[in-house]
Amino acid sequence: AYALVFALLYEGAKKHERSASRLQRTPTDMEQNIWISSRQNATVQAAVKLHEKKERTRSGTFCFEGVKLLKEAIFCGIPLRAVFVTSSCAEQTAALLEQLDPSVQRFTVTQAVYDKLSLEKAPQGVFCIAAALDKTVKTVTMYEGASPANSAVTEKIFLCENLQDPGNVGTVLRTAAALGIDRLCLCGCAELYHPRVVRAAMGALFRQRIDLCTDAAAYLHSLRRAGYVPLAAMPRADGLRLGTDALPPAVVFAVGNEGHGLSAAAAQACCGAVQIPMTPGSESLNAAAAAALLIWETVRREERI
Repeated sequence: AYALVFALLYEGAKKHERSASRLQRTPTDMEQNIWISSRQNATVQAAVKLHEKKERTRSGTFCFEGVKLLKEAIFCGIPLRAVFVTSSCAEQTAALLEQLDPSVQRFTVTQAVYDKLSLEKAPQGVFCIAAALDKTVKTVTMYEGASPANSAVTEKIFLCENLQDPGNVGTVLRTAAALGIDRLCLCGCAELYHPRVVRAAMGALFRQRIDLCTDAAAYLHSLRRAGYVPLAAMPRADGLRLGTDALPPAVVFAVGNEGHGLSAAAAQACCGAVQIPMTPGSESLNAAAAAALLIWETVRREERI
């Protein structure tokens, strides 16, 4: 009887010790991996709100989906806050999830819960929340002595003004990162953390240096003071023809809105214009397609790729 009482007391003491230990240490993988089956769960409701710009701005976080983007985020050291995976996806992503920092919250959810989180037509079962980027994304508000004017003229810079289609912004981001643009300036464009921007960029958002500004003309003037030669992408009688006319060194191309092109102020801030030759009867190129051709021209002369 004494032995039985001693055994029970010993086991109770060990349980108390384990409970206290859990409170004091970093949560284990099992404790981090919380199961959610209700679509009304408060954590799920908060995550869904990140589809709205207002909540992304307020919280300083954004969301994205997919295994590839999670891999890119981990590789680039993006500050992840939470990862949600479906129970059917948990096993195949287990090795990837093991690479997460212990501070990242991990949730396994039912398919019904994931359907509430996701905006994808063919979701992969991985939904992530990350902190807004501050290492590669800079908000430029002062143009006198701003970073462009202090940078080496050897930087390859590209500017977009008022691109409103998130898919176009994401595609330009992806192209700029792939071809080696040092600094991509976005002035008045679709929000950088819009889900369609993040999706179209395919991880380039995590790597590409981006300047955000509200005054394209002021930014272009600062580039001119630094020794760059901004050219407006627009049809103009005195404009240079891409692929035919010689372009100046340190050129910076500027692409404008999908329907209206560059603002008058931005066009006047440029040193000249450039146009992409097209067959007779062609109206115009998609903004992202035009940007891709101009980005290629920006980098090809230095054999960067």
